[in-house]
Amino acid sequence: MTESGIPWGDDAPYFFLSYAHTPRHDPADPDPDEDVVKFYNELCKYILNFCDLQAGRRVGFMDHDLRPGNVWPWSLSRALATCHVFVPLYSQRFFTSAECGKEWWAFSVRMAHQAAREARPVEAIVPVIWTPVDASLLPEAAKMIQFNHRELGHLYATEGLFTLSQLSSDATYNTAYRRAVLGLARRIVDVAQRLPVEPWQPRDYTTLESAFRSALTSDPGERRLRITVVAPSKDDLPDGRGDSAYGRSPVDWNPYRPDSRRPLAEHVSDLARSLGYQAVVYDLSGRDAAVTDEDRPREPEILLVDPWATVHPEYRRALARFNSAAQPWIQLMIPLSVTDEETANARAMLRDSIGELFATKLALGTPAGRALRGVPSLEEFSEALPRIVSEAARHYLRHAEAFPPEGALVKKPQLLRPPAPPGPPRATTHQDQPNPELTDD
Repeated sequence: MTESGIPWGDDAPYFFLSYAHTPRHDPADPDPDEDVVKFYNELCKYILNFCDLQAGRRVGFMDHDLRPGNVWPWSLSRALATCHVFVPLYSQRFFTSAECGKEWWAFSVRMAHQAAREARPVEAIVPVIWTPVDASLLPEAAKMIQFNHRELGHLYATEGLFTLSQLSSDATYNTAYRRAVLGLARRIVDVAQRLPVEPWQPRDYTTLESAFRSALTSDPGERRLRITVVAPSKDDLPDGRGDSAYGRSPVDWNPYRPDSRRPLAEHVSDLARSLGYQAVVYDLSGRDAAVTDEDRPREPEILLVDPWATVHPEYRRALARFNSAAQPWIQLMIPLSVTDEETANARAMLRDSIGELFATKLALGTPAGRALRGVPSLEEFSEALPRIVSEAARHYLRHAEAFPPEGALVKKPQLLRPPAPPGPPRATTHQDQPNPELTDD
């Protein structure tokens, strides 16, 4: 049994291969992903030679393995929830695939939770260059991954495995291909043995978020998310509150002890980057110093509000201005941890305080309403965060200042019906009546 309480199981794959399916131009064409299948099979063979997996244990998982009768996407969700290592095949098609983005997100949440439990980075993603992608166009989630591909060979790092596989009749390219696959197998075994990511309960695949919503954009660095922590420091606590969840700075606040051993802002930053955002963290005073115009949003924003801050006179006055429908790009999340004894004992009082302070926000009935009423656990917080970020981003795009190109406005062109051919007039029917969408005003 693992620390999370979920057993590994004999069907937990050693690694999960995530790749973008190549479409068939003709149903009669051969399998367009046969080179991916070949790579997967060779990777499994090499891994078996580098470790001591027990007989009957699955080496890897790829959705090409699914046969009629498999419960899909349950099989895929279970593999994502139990695999040791995530192996994405980088390509432009990969980073525009919603399915691949969902797979990345599901594994990223597992890594973030383990990092929170152990208070250390957890890096169990081993990327593969299938076809080269310009590094400047990678989504934020992929930029987080530190991996030196050149250690596996110059040809692999510059050309990618797909090119090497197509030119394998050439001895130089064949050697480069074998060297890269062997190196990847060693790396997967090393990560699986040193940094095992504990399993989770499988999530509904159809409801997962995609980590690549900002992928391959012209300016990916513009996707910023402001994270503001509204919590006291350990030297400025309200009456009746102990200091075990607090630090020297408000951003040190950790409401989900003992499930988490690091500040909530760090956990949210990791998840935000996995959703494709650059996270910028402030405490409330730093945030107010940086924001010069409340009516013009610079980026979507999430306020992480300590429920105890709502009974702190100073913070309560500062929070009152966020009880409005006028700034929907600012969304609030309030952890109300069930593992914190003081918070649990004061739950009714804190909920009354939250309800009184944020009555207008609560009455809006937005998707963020539940998060505003209190999120009881770190796991539920992580599941709710993508929806809250999406809500903030949607309103930000509606309210952000637009910068149209310079110059005179050009009138929108209108389609006109072509002139009738010469000839005697004929009786009209309902099909001949003018279409207002195709005529001039």
